[in-house]
Amino acid sequence: SSNPTEASQGYAQLVRAGPLIYISGVSALDSHSGRMPAHLVLEAAGQTRAIMRRIRQLLETVGCSEKSIVRMRIYVVDMVRDSRQIQLAMTQWLNESAEGAAMKPGITIVEVRRLSSEPVLLEVEVDAV
Repeated sequence: SSNPTEASQGYAQLVRAGPLIYISGVSALDSHSGRMPAHLVLEAAGQTRAIMRRIRQLLETVGCSEKSIVRMRIYVVDMVRDSRQIQLAMTQWLNESAEGAAMKPGITIVEVRRLSSEPVLLEVEVDAV
């Protein structure tokens, strides 16, 4: 992808290996400035929606859509505080985006101590085919 952070930190946000697509930890940080938009600070549902929009954009760069997703891993800093907001936003997204898909993706949610920067409440990794 064209994320400037990839070049400076030496990683790929999206890797395609044959029919498999791997998307590394996507957060709601602005992909150009590297900062969290003010309206998303401490807003887990908003960060979730922003992440899923970014994942859609990444998948489109390789001719795929959300219907291609088979597995998601969600890393959350505060499960108690944010899991309900994340779940509601993710359920809404799945119902809208995966409609007509053969199956909905498997999802694992893991609580972690910290992510890339303090305003980041969650990151999502995706495997797609």
